[in-house]
Amino acid sequence: MGAIEEGGRVVKAVIESMHTQPLALALVVVNVVYLVGGFVWLREERARTADVIRELIQHCVISKEDR
Repeated sequence: MGAIEEGGRVVKAVIESMHTQPLALALVVVNVVYLVGGFVWLREERARTADVIRELIQHCVISKEDR
């Protein structure tokens, strides 16, 4: 039996178990939403941090004209 067939059986078993246990499905959905929200927040935070670093560099670096 190939890996694709085994993977398909595993996915099918997981889907069937989710039908019988809706609480588990809800838990999976909440975890996925939480992870996606975390990735979005980190991306925005990284952009804000880069902006602050750029601003600090502009204010702290002495330009050639000021020498």
